[in-house]
Amino acid sequence: MKTSAQTLALKKAHRKGYHVTKSGILLDKNGDAVKTSISKDGYKYFTFKFVRSGEEIYRQVHVHRLQAYGKYGDSFIKKTL
Repeated sequence: MKTSAQTLALKKAHRKGYHVTKSGILLDKNGDAVKTSISKDGYKYFTFKFVRSGEEIYRQVHVHRLQAYGKYGDSFIKKTL
């Protein structure tokens, strides 16, 4: 099964060191706060850029999903499919 660009963005952001503090602040690998936006559904997200098959792809990564992935890893992904 091919991994969706959304899921790939989530995994790559985590691998690059993006993480969420207990108070819900998104930090990059250097510990700097990352600017987030609010979706029309009310969720915080940030835009993450990565390369897939030589193509630059931009995807929204929801902060709460990144936090859950950081805690539960791939088992979180399997439960949300």
